Amino acid sequence: MRRRIAALFGAFLLFSTRSPADPVMDLRKTVDRTRAKPYDVLRYALSYSNSGTAYATNSYIVDHLPDNTTYLTNSAEVSNAPHGGVLTIEYWNGTNWRASGYDQTNSTAISIVRWTIISNILATQRGTVLFRVLIR
Repeated sequence: MRRRIAALFGAFLLFSTRSPADPVMDLRKTVDRTRAKPYDVLRYALSYSNSGTAYATNSYIVDHLPDNTTYLTNSAEVSNAPHGGVLTIEYWNGTNWRASGYDQTNSTAISIVRWTIISNILATQRGTVLFRVLIR
């Protein structure tokens, strides 16, 4: 099994493959505003795709929250996941990973959001995960 990584602006997609061919994974990060001020809400989208001929497995999308922002409770979601949409969401609180539900009472402690894609990402498949932050 070979491990690979695609990184972009504080976010990365970590995956592995058992195939002799390699998946070709791409990660794109976008935000819904070009200008913002304190107390504005930003919505980030992390879109991933596999343009290779092999599937990716054991995939994680990890994003560090931008400086001077606070994660908005219950905002991590999956917008598009044609590979079955089997994902889990976890939050880093500076000490360890916490499962979904932790964000409901501890959103100010969250500094990283991680989506675990449990199913394989087949060739030509793509998906999007989202989250929102409040600018401090």
